[in-house]
Amino acid sequence: STPTALMDKGRAFGNLGDCYDALGDLEEAVKCHEQHLAIGLKLKSSRDLERAYRGLGHSHKKLGNLQQALVCFEKRLVVAHELNNSEAKASAYGELGHIHTTLGNYEQAISCLEHQLTIARDLKDKVAEADASCGLGQVYQQMGEYSTALRYHQADLDIAEEIGLAPLQGRACGNLGSVHESLGNLEEAIRYQEQHLTVAAQTNDKLAKTMAYSSLGRIHHVLGNTSQAVAYLQQGLQIAEVLGRREEEARIRHRLGLALWGNGQLDTSQAQLEQAAHLLESIRRETRGSSDYKLSLFDLQTASYQALQHVLVGLGRKEEALLVAERGRTRAFVDLLLERQGFVETNTLNNQMKYDTTPSSVEQLVEIVNRQKACVLYYSLAAGYLYSWFIVPGKGIVRFHEVAVSETEKEGEVTTAGEEMLTSTGSLLDHYVQSIRDCLGVQSQNGDSDMDTSEMWPQHMEDFGDKLNQDGDRSGFLRMVNRNHFFNSSNYSLSSLFSLGSVSGSVASGSASRHGSVRSRRTSNQSWQGPACLTALYQLLIAPFEDCLPTMCNKTSGSIAHGKRCSGRRELLLVLEGDLYLVPFPVLKPPSTSSDTNTEYLSERFSLLVVPSLTSLRANQRSRSSGAAKTQDQSNMTALVVGNPRLPPAITEQWGWNDIPHAEQEATMVAEMLQAKALIGPQASKDSVL
Repeated sequence: STPTALMDKGRAFGNLGDCYDALGDLEEAVKCHEQHLAIGLKLKSSRDLERAYRGLGHSHKKLGNLQQALVCFEKRLVVAHELNNSEAKASAYGELGHIHTTLGNYEQAISCLEHQLTIARDLKDKVAEADASCGLGQVYQQMGEYSTALRYHQADLDIAEEIGLAPLQGRACGNLGSVHESLGNLEEAIRYQEQHLTVAAQTNDKLAKTMAYSSLGRIHHVLGNTSQAVAYLQQGLQIAEVLGRREEEARIRHRLGLALWGNGQLDTSQAQLEQAAHLLESIRRETRGSSDYKLSLFDLQTASYQALQHVLVGLGRKEEALLVAERGRTRAFVDLLLERQGFVETNTLNNQMKYDTTPSSVEQLVEIVNRQKACVLYYSLAAGYLYSWFIVPGKGIVRFHEVAVSETEKEGEVTTAGEEMLTSTGSLLDHYVQSIRDCLGVQSQNGDSDMDTSEMWPQHMEDFGDKLNQDGDRSGFLRMVNRNHFFNSSNYSLSSLFSLGSVSGSVASGSASRHGSVRSRRTSNQSWQGPACLTALYQLLIAPFEDCLPTMCNKTSGSIAHGKRCSGRRELLLVLEGDLYLVPFPVLKPPSTSSDTNTEYLSERFSLLVVPSLTSLRANQRSRSSGAAKTQDQSNMTALVVGNPRLPPAITEQWGWNDIPHAEQEATMVAEMLQAKALIGPQASKDSVL
């Protein structure tokens, strides 16, 4: 074909790409723009290249492929400079500014948008000048420089009023209202958002009306005007549904659920929060956007699940709240399974249902517990509360407990900073955790320190040793850091939990002290009581279930209780999240009484296992069942087994810690059972594992 015909073909592809983009078929739009680009490159037509890069960048941006969009807009800018086309340069700078803003590259964004503003003023292009002012206002707003943001948004409004463009006036009013909301000037924010709504109604801009209704609902909710908030949000929701804007619909439903919750309409609130969570789940699974975009959806969905838990507890439906808690914390796990199976991009419902192992009913949750032997303590931090469920195999949920751990959370209350009501450990739990970490010598690494790591470690060990070896062991950690202590014996294995077989010689051997250990230097009547926060954490986390905790073990029967000299196991499974992972559960102990001043630590009473969710247990059970069905030749199961690592001389000399032959023996036995290679001695290192 002739160059003219080929050029016409390329531009036809460009037109088709614009049409597909307008219809929302972004995949086809990308294909068409790529065809246009290929022809432009072949013909070395700068005009066609500029248009192709623009169209391809827009489609990638809408798909959430921000890095690809950034590359396209940068190449468009280069071509615009070659063409010496000021309008194209201004547009390209503006597009780059918006992409950098979304990516959080604020300095680059400001540079690009200032270039756009300068070119627009030189061209006397008021629309481009307003766009650049709007973009700069948004960047400074995200940076928290609200006074500068107000100045640029006001300039945007002044230009819009000067040229009489109502859509730009509405945009500027909405942005000014948003900045005033961030500043806490809520009455001023309402005034601007009402102007935004008026302009949107005059121009019949339904999307702008949705945004204005949503903003007004949010502000009235913060002011405590829940009835007005509900009314505005319901109107915004109706329009979002008609427009098919699922993400806006999900955000409004989340906000509406919170407003209804604050208004005391718990049943209706539950329905809205559930729909918001399901919508966000669907959007997050289907989107091919950037990780930052997915994370924003993840955060909002987390907030919906947490609020939903609180509403369900308020309705007395505590078992359903447990199901919601499980669903909320297994999304990342399920996404990983889907990604590994290659079903994220195909988005087929059957495939997603096949690999989504999250329980869909309370009965399924209880069944997971019934298929193993340990009692389960399930914790969930949500909306300023700590919720706990105690689940016993064969009996189900036997107790629920709730306690407020944050003094700042109120029912349905949200801040002006955003829509998320994320996990908050609050002042109570955070105080206890920080206190115990200070007492145990756990220090946060100071990133500003110039000291070399090789110099820091010996110094830290020396300082810590001084603390521990003082008379009376005032910080009291010796009993638990002893490598030969009961807790540090390998007295629990996954094999026992799932009936793969037990490994002998662990608990009994762990009770004896060895020559040269730290413990051997202590007198027998010394008993570490620990800091007061240990007891406080026990009272908060364990004491509400004290009478439910098992007293029998796998070697006791009838009315004979588990004792200190018993070599059997009492198993307790902890399902944790968030800052609860920082709680040293093994060293928690109840307060001493006058009759018993030497109470046991949790690790001495139970074999402890920590998991992030019950779904992870189900996945382990399914994997084990699948592996059992394979023949030895067909099995491709892999496992990591580590035992008796060789410690650096500096540590062994400091603490007198020797090898643990029983741990090495057990690791070897477990490795044989799992048909894996055990990492023992010098092989049991971080480098080997990674």
